[in-house]
Amino acid sequence: MELNKKICRFISEEAKRQNLAEYKILPFNKNIIATQIAQLIPQKADTTYPEYLKSTWNKRLLIEDSYLGWVKSALIVAVDSHNIPSLKFDLPQSANFAVSGLVAGYASQKNDYHLHLSEILANFAKGITQLAEREVKTEISVDTKPVAEKALAFISGLGTFGKNTCVNVSKHGCGTFIGILFTDLKYPDTKSYMSSTENTSNPLSHLCNSCNLCIEACPTGALNPQLPGTFKHKLCRCHLNIEKKTELSDLERKLLGNWVFACDLCISSCPHTNAEKPIELDLEWLLLGDDKKIKKLVDFTTMKFPGLKKLRKNAVAVLLNKALPDSHKLLKKYKEKIKNSFSS
Repeated sequence: MELNKKICRFISEEAKRQNLAEYKILPFNKNIIATQIAQLIPQKADTTYPEYLKSTWNKRLLIEDSYLGWVKSALIVAVDSHNIPSLKFDLPQSANFAVSGLVAGYASQKNDYHLHLSEILANFAKGITQLAEREVKTEISVDTKPVAEKALAFISGLGTFGKNTCVNVSKHGCGTFIGILFTDLKYPDTKSYMSSTENTSNPLSHLCNSCNLCIEACPTGALNPQLPGTFKHKLCRCHLNIEKKTELSDLERKLLGNWVFACDLCISSCPHTNAEKPIELDLEWLLLGDDKKIKKLVDFTTMKFPGLKKLRKNAVAVLLNKALPDSHKLLKKYKEKIKNSFSS
């Protein structure tokens, strides 16, 4: 009992030290959690989902027998995007609309949140292990494992769902990032530290009741006004310019608009969220610059995930969408660069 209190006290103090937006400790009875997840996400992955989602859907539903069977508790944390350390450099921007492309603020101005949250959770794991006086088995997930993170966040009481499908955390809106530390540590007394995990009947935030600003802000129709809180994955710009590995169709390219990486209109339009503003990335730098120098900068950000090749394809799509004289000039230069690289 005393050990449990010490660990929970450490978690509370560390959460303050790390300036977390919120945290919850979730007792992890796999069968109970699986039942609750089943009320929140579809039993089968939509056929339009990317392969990595479809192939891991049963794990996300916790119906694969061996998956996470050892877990006894989960520490679920949220960090406000404004508390992610800022980059120590500025990505090149362009004032010329014809040769610029939008990059979401969280990606263009902040360090990679995956690394930041993973470091925070590693500190929690280290402290918990020291207090437990035994080797505690832990596993960290920050968008890095087949885990229904948003569903677990809701079940734990960390937040509710917005109509934009993001987790809405009290006083921070949907401008947070979530990370989870799974452990094999069972807490004998949880009433003082854990929120109820019984009610999953109404996951939609009360803040969204009469508000549809995020749905109205989405230019591609990815958010469904008939079924608030649902999401057409294949229409989302974040899917198109980050996840989609195959070539964009003409329709998909047009849906991309001016966004080279991500799109946060459904988040920045939320009146309860203070999102960083996107930047106008210099596409001449991205397309014609030195590969190694570009990668060296991009690797500090979430822009590294699609890779330079994909980012450049996105830049080409944006230039084609703009179809301005300077846009065409840059496209011509890029084609010449590619041609010369093959001939040299």
